[in-house]
Amino acid sequence: AELAAKAFEELARKSQIEGNEELVAKSSIFAAHNAAQLSAYVADISNISTDLELSDKLNNECRSMLTSTKQCLETITGGSLDRASCMEARVNVQSVARTAAA
Repeated sequence: AELAAKAFEELARKSQIEGNEELVAKSSIFAAHNAAQLSAYVADISNISTDLELSDKLNNECRSMLTSTKQCLETITGGSLDRASCMEARVNVQSVARTAAA
């Protein structure tokens, strides 16, 4: 979760891709990979949890995290960076991690 949050933070710090292509590519890969790993971890927790309320909360937060991850990364494929969507993804990653750790 920390690696994904850091990658999204690095993306959010950049206002443009031009001149930062390598950093943006590297951060995008780390963000996508680590968000996917966190999602798999959360799915495992949800599947074994006997607390239905916690499972629902984890699933909803995970869905929000993956949606914001997609939105952040889609702006990059369009040739620009939406800093707000990348920061939103970072916040969602941290929220999922906190809930999963509880």
